[in-house]
Amino acid sequence: MPNWCSSSVTFYSPNKEVIEEMHRKFVNIYDGPASVPNGFGNGWMGDFVAAFFPEYRPEDIECRGSVEEAEGVKEKQGFWYFSILTLTAWSPKVRLWYEIAKSFYPGVKVAYISEESGCAVYCKWDEEDCFYQDDFCVDICYPDKDGTEVTVEEKYSFHSEKEIFAWLDENMPFKYHKTTNLYKLSEEVENRIIAYAQRKGFDGCYWCDINRFDEVHPTAFDFFG
Repeated sequence: MPNWCSSSVTFYSPNKEVIEEMHRKFVNIYDGPASVPNGFGNGWMGDFVAAFFPEYRPEDIECRGSVEEAEGVKEKQGFWYFSILTLTAWSPKVRLWYEIAKSFYPGVKVAYISEESGCAVYCKWDEEDCFYQDDFCVDICYPDKDGTEVTVEEKYSFHSEKEIFAWLDENMPFKYHKTTNLYKLSEEVENRIIAYAQRKGFDGCYWCDINRFDEVHPTAFDFFG
């Protein structure tokens, strides 16, 4: 059983017609019958391989995963766009989407953000800085003053270490060393959370994991499996 990598992938262009055409095609594949029996049901990425690259077998392409949702077409900062949410085995499988856009929809670009905490995968690409502006991911569980567990999973609204420090200062009942080494910061905050809970007699499972999203172009990932 693999770890599952969660990704949001956005296709965008100033050309509304080409984005709408692409969106219709994606929705038809998503809603249509499976190209071959598979364990994913609707949205299996292998169906997109079969539709766009019939010269290849799905097992030849990095496509182990599924499209969980296809959002509608919207407009932002002069771009028409739509996004899909995917779950893929172990790592992002964004090269497939890049190759589809490049090969069949001229002028359409791809932006994405992905995370899989078990394999420490935190990466994104957004050359317009328009769709995925978050730079850090914070995953933390701590007790409030009454001992109730507060879980903040995959909080993406941080753009700098300074913003993370401000959030921790506001929410943590202890001092800590403000370091930009995120591994050391996560370790210290987690240890201090556990020590604080023990002093207060709180019984729970607490953690802190803070990571930066690396900028990784879609072509850095494999197309062929």
